[in-house]
Amino acid sequence: MTDRRIAISEITTAEWGFEADVEAYGETDGVEGIGVWRDKLAAYDGDPTEAASLIDDAGLDVCSLVFAGGFTDADEFDEAVADAEAAIEDAATLGAPVLMVLAGPRLGVSAAAGDELVREALERLAPIAREAGVELALEPLHPVDATRFSSVVTLSQALSLVDGVDGAGVMYDTWNTWWDPEVFDGIERAGDDIAAVHVADWRHPSDQPRDRAVPGEGEAPLTDLLAAVEAAGYDGWYEVELFTEQYEPDEYPELLERCVAGVRDVFPE
Repeated sequence: MTDRRIAISEITTAEWGFEADVEAYGETDGVEGIGVWRDKLAAYDGDPTEAASLIDDAGLDVCSLVFAGGFTDADEFDEAVADAEAAIEDAATLGAPVLMVLAGPRLGVSAAAGDELVREALERLAPIAREAGVELALEPLHPVDATRFSSVVTLSQALSLVDGVDGAGVMYDTWNTWWDPEVFDGIERAGDDIAAVHVADWRHPSDQPRDRAVPGEGEAPLTDLLAAVEAAGYDGWYEVELFTEQYEPDEYPELLERCVAGVRDVFPE
């Protein structure tokens, strides 16, 4: 594969607002896309149509919208599904091909019961997403986030949940999955079910459990992981997604340049 498209997720520049993100990403050499965060979109003084116009004017494409989910609380299930329906509509308006979906926390629910709720949500939402031209991408998170955001913690688990659901695939995230001893088997199994890819490196040591490193500056075998993703047939966006408090806002322009250089360096030959 030679034509790899690089995008930046808005969480990477967490202290900036939506408009600042769009302007800076558009001015950064090598960045062609933006992963839009719903929180930033909601805080933007404009509707999704205006946001889409701003992104287009900056010369960017939207690669994903992040995120909907939280299906594992049976009492809040219908509300979570309704919110995801609204997110699908926003994704379509933005031109985002993918809506990232998180299962919801594993609190007061067994793994099996949580999986049943997530599967039910995907089956209800997938026809709506297909009609809107949006693919649902279920992302497995690192187990450190099991009680905060996601009861789905391995790629294999995520693949089982989207299996047979037309319009649903997985968001493959290097930071969240590299630790899994079966991750390469999971990537091979995934094949066309990989809807999108998040790239970040594992920072060690770190006193912040979720802090991530620029691609190529950490401990994860990123080149091997991305080679496996491409061998499985993936040819979509590579979206750098850094959760980090290591940088001040005035350092973000330089950080963006490092992200582009870093992900290019870890791409397979």
